[in-house]
Amino acid sequence: MWWKIIKSITDHMVNDYDLSSIPALTVKAGIEGGIPDYPAIRVCRGGERNTNILTKGRGTVIVLIDCWEGSDDQDPGVAYELINNLEEKMIKSLIDWFEIAPTQLKVKLSLEDDTDTDADGEMFRPTVGSTTRLKIKWNK
Repeated sequence: MWWKIIKSITDHMVNDYDLSSIPALTVKAGIEGGIPDYPAIRVCRGGERNTNILTKGRGTVIVLIDCWEGSDDQDPGVAYELINNLEEKMIKSLIDWFEIAPTQLKVKLSLEDDTDTDADGEMFRPTVGSTTRLKIKWNK
């Protein structure tokens, strides 16, 4: 089920009008190695929890969504504004996805309350990144 969820999120974001308005944005499933050219969104597998292998009808998928932006400007606020805007559009796209995904995937979905976003720690200037960690419960 994890791949169906990741593929569905990725396809939704590729076709999202607000995200597609960002010039040169790439949205892909998985990491290709290294930091992608920015702007970029990568939807990645984070693992599975509470999967009952006998019933195969429910579980929890951890999805990691990496956002990457950057700027050569000496003012770090310029890159911060870019990553903030990308993260906001990504979250809006996820909210829209949660509205339509249960019908498309033919499962019930819920988002656990402990969604987190972590910054990259300023280690890759001029690129800045973040990872949003989602716990998505599914039930057939």
